Amino acid sequence: MAKQTTVTVNGVEYTLQHPGARWYLQAVDRHTNAKGNLEREKYIEDLLKHVVVDPVVTIDDFGDDLGSLL
Repeated sequence: MAKQTTVTVNGVEYTLQHPGARWYLQAVDRHTNAKGNLEREKYIEDLLKHVVVDPVVTIDDFGDDLGSLL
């Protein structure tokens, strides 16, 4: 089981998990384009899917406030 922690951001409690160093490196590789730039939208979607385990969220759930969680 992945290591988990709970954080509260703007009054909302999130359960986060660390999916492992290998997953992180693979995610960066998966979302880096041919020019070596990280494709942030796809990368953040992957982070939200695999790191934020409760509640289930998407980029659209944060509106203009995505930076407060990341």
